[in-house]
Amino acid sequence: MIFSLFVFALETSNAVQVVPRENGSDVKIYDVHGTLFFGSTSHFLELFPEDTLAKDPEDVRLVFETGHVVDFSAVQALNKLGERYGAKGKRLTLQQLMPKTHRVLSRAQGLLTEEITLVLEEDTVLPRPAAQEFNPHLHIERVPSVDFSYVTRQRSNSTDREEQESA
Repeated sequence: MIFSLFVFALETSNAVQVVPRENGSDVKIYDVHGTLFFGSTSHFLELFPEDTLAKDPEDVRLVFETGHVVDFSAVQALNKLGERYGAKGKRLTLQQLMPKTHRVLSRAQGLLTEEITLVLEEDTVLPRPAAQEFNPHLHIERVPSVDFSYVTRQRSNSTDREEQESA
């Protein structure tokens, strides 16, 4: 079973992709697709070579609309990337976080380096050009939050019935 775990980690280490958006503004936007976890952190950091860091403008944004940050190894990889951008006098902003990614990064917010800005509320990013193709198989729909109001109503109704029966 341990062998299977290592094989899985090796096979999914390239599961994270970073796709730059082409725009003419002074902001560089990268769409992060896939899962960033302990097995994919090295590959993730390799996607940002030094020459890319030097060419990017001062404002760099990672959009996690279809990307996931799973564990604290991924947070450490984001810190390393933030430090590398910070050494060049640039800032890194993390945006449009999936709910679970939002939870992981909210817990780790105190651990993030000062070069990283974390946008936790709903936000908008620069629009995607119409000519730029988006690979649909990488898109993961946001899962709406679970509405527990029905469960709460059912519990309160059963409690009311129990009180009436005992009286």
